[in-house]
Amino acid sequence: MPAASVRVRVTFAVTALFGLALVLGAWLLVRAVEQTVLRTVEQRQTVHLEALRAQVEHGVPLDALQLPPGPPITQFEVRTPATDSAPARVLGVGPRYFIAQRRLPENDTSTTQLATISPREGRLMLVATSPLDDVRNSVDALKHVLWAAIPALVVAIALGAWWVTGRALSPVRVMTRRVASITGSTLHERLHVSSSGDEIAELARTMNSMLDRLERAAQRQREFVSDASHELRSPVASIRTQLEVALAHPDPARWPAIAHDVLAEDARMEKLVADLLLLARLDESNAVARDEVDLDDLVLEQATRTWRLPVQVHGVQAARLTGDRQQLACVARNLIENAVRHAKGRVEVATATDGDAIRLTVDDDGEGIPRAHRTRVFERFTRLEEGRSRDGGGAGLGLAMVRRIVELHGGAVRIAKSPLGGARVAVSLPAT
Repeated sequence: MPAASVRVRVTFAVTALFGLALVLGAWLLVRAVEQTVLRTVEQRQTVHLEALRAQVEHGVPLDALQLPPGPPITQFEVRTPATDSAPARVLGVGPRYFIAQRRLPENDTSTTQLATISPREGRLMLVATSPLDDVRNSVDALKHVLWAAIPALVVAIALGAWWVTGRALSPVRVMTRRVASITGSTLHERLHVSSSGDEIAELARTMNSMLDRLERAAQRQREFVSDASHELRSPVASIRTQLEVALAHPDPARWPAIAHDVLAEDARMEKLVADLLLLARLDESNAVARDEVDLDDLVLEQATRTWRLPVQVHGVQAARLTGDRQQLACVARNLIENAVRHAKGRVEVATATDGDAIRLTVDDDGEGIPRAHRTRVFERFTRLEEGRSRDGGGAGLGLAMVRRIVELHGGAVRIAKSPLGGARVAVSLPAT
């Protein structure tokens, strides 16, 4: 398994965090136990000193003082405050006496507590001393247990993290092997999506969605290659047939007509190749030029070309936007060419600015496009039966290029019923 795998990294991180937490917790536990035991000893000393102070204050002779019930202190003595040179910290002050405590440094072996009283016999100091051996033994025993338990707990945590991570990532390994087995010929296969609804299921759904897109792209590519081969084969076969017939039946008088037909087929093939190259470039890049373009000028320029039918431009109004001039000219040219090809006798073009959008509409009085096919005609090499029946029918790439260019410019294109009776192609583009 790679050293940088997710399982290794997660196991290491979990083990390190829990190990640090255990060490810190063990240190705090040792300190808490030590302080608790020491506080218990000091409280016992305080109880004894208070009991003795009360007896002295009530006139009990020093040799007759009685310790209260409970664990005895190790040493008890009565002396004057001047005999005690140890520093003291004041704990509390009463009307006639105060109680002070002195805690020895950590390397000392006992703790001493003092009480100064003022009986009738004079000022006295009561001293209680208790050893710290039991405290230190208890703390040392706890430390030994923790030193033995912490490494075992760290190892257990590491093993648990390794096992849990492996269980959590096992579906990912299954998905990885499954995806690795999918090839170009098996793009129809999909990953199993569990019903857990967790991130693993979401990953499986995402990968299935990606496989769907890849399958559709591969299918489009196969169809594109097949259709392009068919479309290119038609003019090549026509040119070959005409030349073979001319060579088989030589007639100098027919050569001009043959040359004219061959040039027409060559022009058709040249336009098809140019359209395919343009579509390929549009697919490869999503970037477009950002120039100031007068769409009305481009439309007028394309509408005044020589067409089979006159193109009416009375609805063309000023419309400026930002985009690629050549690509937008291609949009106008293809829409007008498509309308002229299918129109019976009338084609109208209009441009307008509508708020933040530029509208371009091309209408014809042809047969129109059925509602069921108004989306399909934007696919490549799609030609309806009416378009296929015409000798001058295109290859079915014009509207596909229009949609791609409009989408690259952030716009949309749709087909509707034209007021002229045929089809209306409406393009919406963002204004400058």
